[in-house]
Amino acid sequence: MTTYSIFNDEPKDWEELQTRVAAILSDIGYTTEVEKDVDTVRGKVNIDVFAENNNLQPKQIILAECKYWTTNVPKTVVHSFRTVVNDFGANFGYIISKSGFQSGSFDAVLRSNVSLMTWNEFQDFFKPAWLHAMIHKVHVLGKPLMDFTDYMGDFYDKEYDLLTEQKKEEFREAISKYSNFAWYSNKQYVVNFVTGEIEYLDQAIQERKAKLPIAINSYKDYFYFIRDYSIDGLNEIDLIFGKPVRKGQNYS
Repeated sequence: MTTYSIFNDEPKDWEELQTRVAAILSDIGYTTEVEKDVDTVRGKVNIDVFAENNNLQPKQIILAECKYWTTNVPKTVVHSFRTVVNDFGANFGYIISKSGFQSGSFDAVLRSNVSLMTWNEFQDFFKPAWLHAMIHKVHVLGKPLMDFTDYMGDFYDKEYDLLTEQKKEEFREAISKYSNFAWYSNKQYVVNFVTGEIEYLDQAIQERKAKLPIAINSYKDYFYFIRDYSIDGLNEIDLIFGKPVRKGQNYS
């Protein structure tokens, strides 16, 4: 069974490396900023990716440096970044390197909250948290769309009766259009109901990928399509009704 990466290719430059690191942390639930100036006890420092999660108690802050270099990151840079992480009081620091690290760099972060990773190692490290977050996110986004396409509920009947004949036809066309993949957002098809573990995701993607209108080469391709598909479908239906119409508010 195929196991995908979050992204299927290497970043093409340092800006894309920063953007992708920020995207992964943002999808997990962090508020992220790229190229942020932070104040430390030694003065102002520019951080490639600043990430803060206020949903965790206590809140968690990550600082990340992205080194899209053709040479290995030297130990002096690692020492300097470790000092910034400590001075700022961040919970974790990550240096993500395209090429790797010079001898002695890993010794420089022993017994610290700083980790040294390649881009692929960074993806692999955060992949379990990212997958759980994206499965939950598309489930919450897609459940209202599934409600419209299951043909079993009457929660929208009153609003439907108020529509013009043209709007009713637009609604029927939207339901026909978005019923194709609305159920792909449902987490019950990829998560073990008893354990809560992700068990069927790769199998589901393999079974579905030929039916999707885009090439699926990564988890990002798959989940971003389902996310955008659900958002587009609900926006289209909301425009037809002139307001959001929902079966319920709690989709967690």
